[in-house]
Amino acid sequence: MRASVLADPAFSRRNTKDNTPAVVNIEIVKGDTVDVIVAAKGGGSEAKSKFAMLNPSDSVADWVLKTVPTMGAGWCPPGMLGIGIGGTAEKAMLLAKAALMEPIDMQELIARRPQNKIEELRIDLYRKGECAWDWSAGARRADYSVGCQDSGLSDPCRESACGDDSKLCRYPSCSFSSGW
Repeated sequence: MRASVLADPAFSRRNTKDNTPAVVNIEIVKGDTVDVIVAAKGGGSEAKSKFAMLNPSDSVADWVLKTVPTMGAGWCPPGMLGIGIGGTAEKAMLLAKAALMEPIDMQELIARRPQNKIEELRIDLYRKGECAWDWSAGARRADYSVGCQDSGLSDPCRESACGDDSKLCRYPSCSFSSGW
């Protein structure tokens, strides 16, 4: 992976040359199983992350369609666009990252038809993005997917939305239970 993490980012901005330190997110849940997901991604796709506090009358889909072209150079396939909606700024960013972990399943989703509003939004963004966004390196329709997670929480005066994209290195994961 390209080394792109900076030490002392506010001042000397020196490259660590090894992408350390790592970013670790922990979620405590009930049960006796630990799931570990490793996202081998960093500064390139991280640099494209965008965040906005939307007004109640704003459309998340319109914001995404307007924002993705401003996220820099095109992506090499396969690509994933992760959208996090609602909650605090931090929550929306974490939701967007979690959405990047979703399967690349747009063709299956379209074939079985959406079962909720979030799936409808994913398909809408996928179809509109296919025509509107500049895909690089010969990317084709099947080479990208849209993941979306909604916190179910929102301030009545505004809604947070975050978009993050990734040149996917499929994420290795494993589970451990108390029986091991």
